[in-house]
Amino acid sequence: MESRGDGLERGKSDDNMLFIPITTAQKRFWGHDHVGHIMVRAKSPFHVDQALKEVKTIIMRNHGGDDTFFRTWSAKQGIENAKRMILIIESVLVVIASVSLIVAGIGILNIMLVSVTERIPEIGLRKAVGAKSFNIRMQFLIESVLLCLIGSLLGIASGAVVGKGFAWIVGKFLDEMSWPSVITPEAVLISVGAGAVVGIFFGYYPASQAAKMSPIDAIRHT
Repeated sequence: MESRGDGLERGKSDDNMLFIPITTAQKRFWGHDHVGHIMVRAKSPFHVDQALKEVKTIIMRNHGGDDTFFRTWSAKQGIENAKRMILIIESVLVVIASVSLIVAGIGILNIMLVSVTERIPEIGLRKAVGAKSFNIRMQFLIESVLLCLIGSLLGIASGAVVGKGFAWIVGKFLDEMSWPSVITPEAVLISVGAGAVVGIFFGYYPASQAAKMSPIDAIRHT
């Protein structure tokens, strides 16, 4: 079968499954001809409800219309519940991440404002020798973005270490459970992109303040 990888239950990977005829299982392992459950796959997710009705109709037809000895369950219901829980968890994580980004952005804003204040004479000198406002603005914007990108990379590294550590702890103390730690390229790109956006957004105001300075007033500043 197509590889699916390890699951949450240790030692019970879906890649280690063996399929045998049902009559062989009944004769060799169960000792009776009862069928505990039947799994059916619809042609597409859009036909699940119709397939469920057809299955019930066929079983009842083969047992004199009796529908009291079996029950049906659709994975669609479980998937919808799981999606709802995942959406709630993702929403909470987005709120936490947004607050963290705002706090980090305010810190970047303060750092860049202090940097501009401390380098006013340098800004005036650069303008006096020909630097344009655009050059000054880009200089401080690049510094702001670089600070955020460095923070993003440190955060990714810390997240990877913490994730691996948590997975190791779970595997160490919960013998029957495996908790894989996965870092996807999409998550890394989103983190780096978010860092760049924060650097541009919160670094633009200090960069603009530096770009607006008059060369003479900046050089005279002490």
